[in-house]
Amino acid sequence: TKEGLATYHKSKTLAEKAAWDFVAELPNDEKIPLVTINPGIVLGPNVSTGSSESLDFCKNLMLGKWPMYPSQKVGFVDVRDVSKAHIEGLLRDEANDKPFILCAESPELVEFVRPLEAKFGKDYPVRAKEMPKFMPMVMRLWNPEMAELYKAWGKGVLCDGSRAAEILGI
Repeated sequence: TKEGLATYHKSKTLAEKAAWDFVAELPNDEKIPLVTINPGIVLGPNVSTGSSESLDFCKNLMLGKWPMYPSQKVGFVDVRDVSKAHIEGLLRDEANDKPFILCAESPELVEFVRPLEAKFGKDYPVRAKEMPKFMPMVMRLWNPEMAELYKAWGKGVLCDGSRAAEILGI
């Protein structure tokens, strides 16, 4: 595992690795096809009352939990595309034994927030303010989260969903 990987992402990575290892260790006459679907932050209509990392991200964003945003790219995908990918992964033989990344785009966080502020800023405390780089640079000295943020500055999730587009039609 990569050092500094957030617990959520680490759990997802380890779970997927366990699935691939499980299938690899099966006797040849018991092998089953495996397809994994790896979405970015999932946006779109919610049909449950439960919580999720993606819902919490959007809720915190709209409620102004973060006063500013670092220079990082984040991948997003529509929940309907995630649903379609799961179905197509089951139906298409060419999907067997492949992982799929689902990501429509990877904007800078502040760029993602700007249109939300323009549309909802009067009613919600969402603000598109970019964090100055010196903040995590200084705060990393006593805050491990800021140390990780500083290391990832200007980077982020650059998703390549071309395999999903080509094979699953997403």
